[in-house]
Order: sequence, then structure tokens, then C-alpha cells
Amino acid sequence: MGDIAEAYQEMFDTSLAEAIKKETSGDYKKLLLKMLGEHGEDGKSKKKGKKADKEAEGRDDSDGDDRDDRRSDRDDRRNDRDDRRSSRDNRR
Repeated sequence: MGDIAEAYQEMFDTSLAEAIKKETSGDYKKLLLKMLGEHGEDGKSKKKGKKADKEAEGRDDSDGDDRDDRRSDRDDRRNDRDDRRSSRDNRR
């Protein structure tokens, strides 16, 4: 991935990480930055939130976080389904 980032820098005169930060968002942005190995200047990951705090303290509550992620995914699917139904009903 480092070769790609270097080539991108040469071609576009900006870092691939900066472009990703500017042009993407959410989980996709996090995934791409993680693939690049993007970390803060202090060498620590730029993670934020409860999970990062627990990891920094050496605690792991991944089961709770996984449940939250699944719940959020389920809610997103429901909202998408409701949007499709509403759109379909408006066309009738």
C-alpha cells in the first residue's frame, strides 16, 4: 500500500491519506485509513470513543461494541427498507 501512496503523492501533489480524509466518510474512511496504516503523529492510532478508551486502558468490551454495531446495522437496514417502501408508495 505504501507504493500506491507514494505514487499518488507524486501524481497529485497531496497525500493519499489527506485525499481519503477529504473525500470519504464513515466506516469506509476508517477502513481506507486503517489499510494505509494511518496513525497520529505520536504513533498512536487516531481512534476515538469508548472502545479506544477501553483499549488504551487495557480493557476489552468488544462484545458490547459488536452488539451496538449489529444493532446499528439492523436499524440502517430497516430505514432503507422503509425508504424503499415509501418511495414505491409515492409512485402509485
